[in-house]
Amino acid sequence: MAARLGRWARGHAPELCLFALGLALRISMLRFPLTSSYDFQQHNEYVAWIVKHWTLPSLTFNFESFQPPLFYVVAASLVRAGLRMGHLGSLQVTIGCLRLALIWAGLELYLRRSRLARCAALALTAVMSTSIHLEGMLGNEALNTLLAAVVLVTAPLLFRRATRRRWLLAAVVGAALGGALLTKYSAVTLVGGLLAGVGLELFLGRAPLHLRVRKLAPWALAFTVALLVCGGWYRRNYILYGKVFPTAFDGVWRNDKSRTSKLPYWKRRPPEYFVRWPSGVFDFPYWPTAGEHPQSFLPLVIASTFGDYYGYGFAAAKGTKGKNRTVNGQTFPNSVVPYAGRSVAGGVVIAVTTVVAWLVAMVAVLRRRSGAGLFLLLVPFLLFLGQMHFSTAYPFNNMGHIKGMFLQCGAPPLLGLFGLAMARTWRRFWPAAVAMLAAVAMVGAFSIYCRFILL
Repeated sequence: MAARLGRWARGHAPELCLFALGLALRISMLRFPLTSSYDFQQHNEYVAWIVKHWTLPSLTFNFESFQPPLFYVVAASLVRAGLRMGHLGSLQVTIGCLRLALIWAGLELYLRRSRLARCAALALTAVMSTSIHLEGMLGNEALNTLLAAVVLVTAPLLFRRATRRRWLLAAVVGAALGGALLTKYSAVTLVGGLLAGVGLELFLGRAPLHLRVRKLAPWALAFTVALLVCGGWYRRNYILYGKVFPTAFDGVWRNDKSRTSKLPYWKRRPPEYFVRWPSGVFDFPYWPTAGEHPQSFLPLVIASTFGDYYGYGFAAAKGTKGKNRTVNGQTFPNSVVPYAGRSVAGGVVIAVTTVVAWLVAMVAVLRRRSGAGLFLLLVPFLLFLGQMHFSTAYPFNNMGHIKGMFLQCGAPPLLGLFGLAMARTWRRFWPAAVAMLAAVAMVGAFSIYCRFILL
């Protein structure tokens, strides 16, 4: 057994090095101050309410109390069992390490034919700053990304397996899907992707009709399990608030909602909001660049994915007062800014590469009528559309609606696409592949500088 494990380790040395780097970066978040988390006060109050009362707070308790309760109940249970509130970061770091391992397993499972693709995707997964950042913050996002990763890795197997184990697999998919829906509303994109994939194979699949219908049974089990897990919460919402998906704009922010509700949806953001790329994004990729008057959508998405756009403590404060910068009340060394600018520039290369790969993959998926492929491609696309919709429906520039963090639960398929794009480009035009590798290196340099050099 030991010899077999040793052979496996020697055969996966590059992957193990990348995995170890990813683990080290996430473990470094144990030193991240939880008070620097996005909306720390509100998340902390949500957990503290459950610890004290063992009931759920009302929609008007604070502007995070609309969130589904799974993370907060888990955190409160740990606190009631003896864990200090200030040590909840260890829960988040553990979740982040598990997600990294799960994504690696998915890459090994689905990208077997190309080691370069696997390593490129794993490298980007290991060093992406927004992923590392959210896996140290107090909040429900880390658990949501883990449960979404479980669905994204296991559900494609259910599309293609007709063995007795499909029932167990369906139960696992359903439990993870229900858990994700009980953690964050954005998990509804998983439901949308699955329904589209199942529908594609049912109505347009090449197998005989009776076989296509028989394949619905495991999916019926998966959705039933998911409904049993999370249905009570959404029924409660409808009974109490008249909505299945209430938000803070139905609670403490309802007065802000009334300021724009009379304005037609299509007038709330100008067209250039979605395509404008103002100068200075690479020079200073922090708030308020591209964030105020006028705001620009794409720069905020990329700068908050490959940097710490809102300045929430990813880089530790260090140095003399004159050499520090302050963004949103958070202080970090001025030396971080060039690294952040290069990381965002690398992020643009990665984003463009991934979008092109997504378009090519979508054409191939539709030609092959692959339900699993359609599911994997639609989830990140629906998340992106949801981000666009929310920032349009509630056009407030100072509330931080636009964050790359919100897209991370759909990131695993995009990471795989980037890896495949690099592998194919290496075979056809290696200088472009080197540019992609340099982009990943710039993203990694930012994370390593912030989490290792400055600590």
